[in-house]
Amino acid sequence: MILRSEKSQVAPRSARILVVEDEDDLRTLICDTLISHDFQVESAENGEVALSNIEKSSVPFDFIITDVRMPVMTGSALKRELDRRGIRVKVLFMSGYSQEALFDPAEQEEHAFIEKPFTGTDL
Repeated sequence: MILRSEKSQVAPRSARILVVEDEDDLRTLICDTLISHDFQVESAENGEVALSNIEKSSVPFDFIITDVRMPVMTGSALKRELDRRGIRVKVLFMSGYSQEALFDPAEQEEHAFIEKPFTGTDL
């Protein structure tokens, strides 16, 4: 999946991306893949840490790539909290579960989603 802006343009390589994943090895692999394509990348091990990183950052993130199911705060809860606080950022959800298993049918079209496992090319 290629990250695209609302105007359907490919994301600039200078985009800042926050990767939120509770599995250390997978988080590192995703970050390394994105860095190798010249993206600016930060990471967090759960939604709560991600929210803290977002609030402390002086430069906004262009994208968040987050696992859906994590301890402490899920990716879905993170997105709801960002919306509640008026923080507008594009979010790509990822999970080993299918999109149909995670989101109500009405929600599926409003969520960008990639199913694990995926390749660097998919990302």
